[in-house]
Amino acid sequence: MKRTHAYTALLLVGIFLLGAITGGAVVRRHAARRLQEQLLGRAADPNMSGAMLLLNRKLHLDGEQREQIGRIMVSHQSEFVAIRRSVEPQLSALRQRQVQEIRAILKPDQRDSFEQFLSEMETRRRSNLAGP
Repeated sequence: MKRTHAYTALLLVGIFLLGAITGGAVVRRHAARRLQEQLLGRAADPNMSGAMLLLNRKLHLDGEQREQIGRIMVSHQSEFVAIRRSVEPQLSALRQRQVQEIRAILKPDQRDSFEQFLSEMETRRRSNLAGP
């Protein structure tokens, strides 16, 4: 009987720990995604860019201000895309040099993960360059 109670208690503790670990992982992933959205200028709300979210949070904009600033940001978005595209060849060369230097110091077991990371970053970069 005592063994059954001990087993049940151990099982409950194990379930609790798994729940805590899973919850922590979900919160961490969500927080990382939100930070990434803000840094890359993407937003969970498709009507607000990362910059707009930050402005809204810092300045407590009212609805009319959000709309006006949103229109201003959209009106200049094509200019930002054009400038990014014009400097892309130089940025690409710099990225390649960085990648080569990083690859040189990685351990063999880190290389596959690094290549996957590079692939994900390239997909995001192309998405950002594509513009609206």
